[in-house]
Amino acid sequence: MAALSRGSGRHYAQPPPRHEHSHHERPICQNASSRKLEVEAVSRARSLLSRVRLPGNRKGGGTTTVGTVVDDEIARPGDHREEFLDKVKRTAEEFVFCTGQDGEGRNSVDLVLEAVRNLWEDLAKHRLSMLLLDVRFHDPLDTGGGSRFGFKLLRALRERFGRALPVVMLTSVTEARGEANTGEADGFLPKDHLTPDALKAQLFRNGVYPESSAGVLGVAPAFLLTLREVRRAVASGMMWEFLLLGEPGAGKSELARFVHRVSGRTGRFVPWFARTVNVELHYDKLFGHWKGAFDGAKEHKAGSAEEAHAGTLFIDEIAELAPETQVDFLQYRDRHRTDGLRRVHRLGSTPTALRRGSSAAEFDLYGTHSPQEDRILVDSVIVCATNMPIDDEEWRRKAGFRADFFSSLGLRIGLPPLRERREDVVPLFLEFARTVGREIRVSSEVRQALEAHEWREGNIRELGKVAEQALAALGPDFDEVQVHHVDRLLAAAARRGQACRADAPAPVVRVPAVSAASQGGDAATFVEVEVRALWGLAQLIRAALVETRRPTGLGSLADILKQATGIEYAPTDVKREVKSLLEGWFAPNSRQKARWARHADYDRHAREIQGDPLLSSLYRYANGEVQWDEAKATILKALEK
Repeated sequence: MAALSRGSGRHYAQPPPRHEHSHHERPICQNASSRKLEVEAVSRARSLLSRVRLPGNRKGGGTTTVGTVVDDEIARPGDHREEFLDKVKRTAEEFVFCTGQDGEGRNSVDLVLEAVRNLWEDLAKHRLSMLLLDVRFHDPLDTGGGSRFGFKLLRALRERFGRALPVVMLTSVTEARGEANTGEADGFLPKDHLTPDALKAQLFRNGVYPESSAGVLGVAPAFLLTLREVRRAVASGMMWEFLLLGEPGAGKSELARFVHRVSGRTGRFVPWFARTVNVELHYDKLFGHWKGAFDGAKEHKAGSAEEAHAGTLFIDEIAELAPETQVDFLQYRDRHRTDGLRRVHRLGSTPTALRRGSSAAEFDLYGTHSPQEDRILVDSVIVCATNMPIDDEEWRRKAGFRADFFSSLGLRIGLPPLRERREDVVPLFLEFARTVGREIRVSSEVRQALEAHEWREGNIRELGKVAEQALAALGPDFDEVQVHHVDRLLAAAARRGQACRADAPAPVVRVPAVSAASQGGDAATFVEVEVRALWGLAQLIRAALVETRRPTGLGSLADILKQATGIEYAPTDVKREVKSLLEGWFAPNSRQKARWARHADYDRHAREIQGDPLLSSLYRYANGEVQWDEAKATILKALEK
C-alpha cells in the first residue's frame, strides 16, 4: 500500500466519521490490560509504516502524502523501492509505505486497517491524501488467497472508512480492473503505466487535500470533498456547466473562481449578477449590443457572455433571472453539436462591415462572428450560483423559474455552511487578519467561542466582519485576540441571526411586472412581489449601514451594497445599478408607467418608497442630484431617529 497526503502545510483535516462495523472497530478499553493490548496493536501497526520524504516536491504551500500498501518488494528499502520512487518523483512530498504483513510475513487485514487509520487521522503530521493499494501480497501460508489479498483489503477499507478515503489500485494484474471497479476503488493504475503524469492525474481526480490558492482555504472533510467533486468534474472533460448551491456567505463566488482556475481556462473569469431589474437591461448586459441598437447605444459593446470567451462566465443569484432572459440564456447555453461552441446574438443589426470580414477589434468582438448564422461563436464554462431553494419544485413554480432552464444548469455542487466546518473557523479568522497585514494569535477561549458560534447570519462573510471588528478592538499594540475582543460581537451576531430567522419573510424572486402581462397573469401579484423585495433589500441595506460605520462615517456605497447583498461592485458600476433598481419608482418612463397603471396601489407604494429617507437618498445620489457626503448625512440622521 502506498499513501499520498496533501495538505495546507499548517492545518490538517479531521477524518470523516467512521462507519460502525463492530468487527473492524477498535475495542473499547475498559481496563489496564485491554489498554495495553491496544497500545501494542497500534505499535505493531506503526512499525509497518515507512516514511520517505522527497525534498523539493512541495508546491504552492500544499503538502502531498501518498500512502502505499504493497508487497515486501516495494515496501521494504531496496532497489525495487528506489525504482518506484524514481517513477513518481515530483508528484508528492512524502510517500508512506506499508507492507500489508505482520512481522512473521503473514497477510494481516487488522494491522493494515490500523496503519491506515494512523495515516488517515494523523493530524500531527501530513494527513493522507490518497492510498495506492496493491492486489498481490506474497504469503507462503496463504495458498491462493495472497494473489487476491488486495481486494480483501479494499472491501475492509470501504467498510471501515466509507467512500471518503480515496483508494487507487496499483497492480500489475491488469485483468483485475473489473473487480476493482466492483469493489468501489476510485481509480486503477497498472504498474507498467506508472509515471509522474499518471500519478498526478490520479491525485487531481481522487486526492483529498487542501488547496493553497486564496479564497478556498479549508481542511474540513466536507469542504475537501467538495473540492474533489469539482476536480473530478473538470477531469472528466465533459462538464461545462456547474450550479453551486449554498447559504449566503458560504463562499460560492470563491468556489466559482476555483472552478475557473482548475479548469485551465486561458480567458477571463467574468462575474455577472442576475438581479431582475428589467428584461431589456438583462439582455443587453448579458449579450451586448451593436452600435445604434437603441437610443444611447453609441458604441459596439460585448456582453458578459461574450467577454467570457475562452474563460468562465459566473452568474451569481441565477434564481433571480427573469423568465424571458431564461429563454435567451437557454439558447446561449446549448453547445453546438459540430463545434461545441455557444452562440451569442447581440441587440441590434449586425454591421455590414463586420459581415464582409473587417477587423473585429473595432466591434468589441471577443469570439468569432459567423456570417452564415449571424451569431458570435464563443467557448466558455458556465458557473451559476444561488442561495435560494432552487431544487424545490414548488418554489420554482411560484418563482416562475422554468423547469427546462433548471434542468440545464449542469452539475449541482453543494457548499457546506461554516457551522459544518468548525476546524476551518480559526484558520479563516487568521487569514482575514493576514489580508490586512496582521500576524496575530487567538487565545484558547477565543478559539472555543469562534468554533461554537453558529455563523448563520452570513457564514464566512459574517466571520470576516467579526475579524475586522476584533482587530480594531485589539489595536496595534497587541498580537493576541482575547475573549473580551469578540464576546460582544458574537452575541450581537447571534441576536441578528435569530431576528432574521424570526422576522424575515420567505425569500422571493423579484419578477418584473411585464412578465405577468406577457403571460396573462395577475399584474398586481407581480407588483406586490417587487414591493416586498425592495423593502426587504432596504432592510438589508439598513443593517449593512450599521455594520459599515467607520470613525470617519459610513463606508462607500459599494461597501454598503457588498455588505447587504454579498456582491462586490466596481465603483463605476454601483451608481448605475442603484439607479436601475429604483428609477421605476422615482422616475418611471412611459413604458413603466403603462405597466404600473394596471395596479391600483402603485401610487401608494411609490409615495411610500419615495418618502423613505434611505431609498430616496440612494436614488438622489445615483441620479447625480447630490454628492455621497450629503446622502450619507441624510441617511445617518434617519438612522439616529
